[in-house]
Amino acid sequence: MSSIKEVICICCPCGCHLQVDPENDYNVTGNACPNGAAYGREELTHPPASSPAPYGWRVGCIRAAR
Repeated sequence: MSSIKEVICICCPCGCHLQVDPENDYNVTGNACPNGAAYGREELTHPPASSPAPYGWRVGCIRAAR
């Protein structure tokens, strides 16, 4: 069974499709630059904290326009 994870890099407008292998010292392939390799490792070793959705969490507070 393959443990390779797929990540889309957001370091630049290219949006490289990275393949990160956690069983092989987080080896990253598919990156066009060194920033992509660092991004792929960071996404799997230290994932960002999730944040609330920008819309919908205050739906009950919206008042109708008069």
